[in-house]
Amino acid sequence: MIDYFESIIVKYSNKGLIIDTNLFLLLVIGTANQNRIESFKRTSRYLIEDYKILSGIVSNFNILITTPNILTEVSNLLNHLDQREKLLYYQYFDTFIRKMNENFIKSNKVSSNNLFSKFGLTDLSIFEVSKGSYLVLTDDLELYHYLSNKKVDVINFNHLRIY
Repeated sequence: MIDYFESIIVKYSNKGLIIDTNLFLLLVIGTANQNRIESFKRTSRYLIEDYKILSGIVSNFNILITTPNILTEVSNLLNHLDQREKLLYYQYFDTFIRKMNENFIKSNKVSSNNLFSKFGLTDLSIFEVSKGSYLVLTDDLELYHYLSNKKVDVINFNHLRIY
């Protein structure tokens, strides 16, 4: 299984990686302050070791891809931080945003998918942007299965946490 992860990361290292919302939030929080990961409600299910695994994966990619939907969700989740903390975390968020390639898919295209009510705007925008172009990293099991079934290259982060 490790060989598969390594080969798919190499395959997409110069093409691009899309990081799903919860993992992107973990990346921002952990980069700013690893000790805050387990005490922030929105990242408390992760460990510092998870952040280290995630940042190690991300470091293999020359191109990071995002969508306005992912960025909006991360921003909304960061708003749950204490007002005193927000400035620091938003500065790190801004740094990531400036390094990423943002791809836009019209919402009416996404909402016309018959699975819109099941997956929502963000997950289906990830599907539309990624298909045939980018690797997706998620810890959302339903999204992982959907993308896999649609022949989109995807890694379930929870599979990496095992090793």
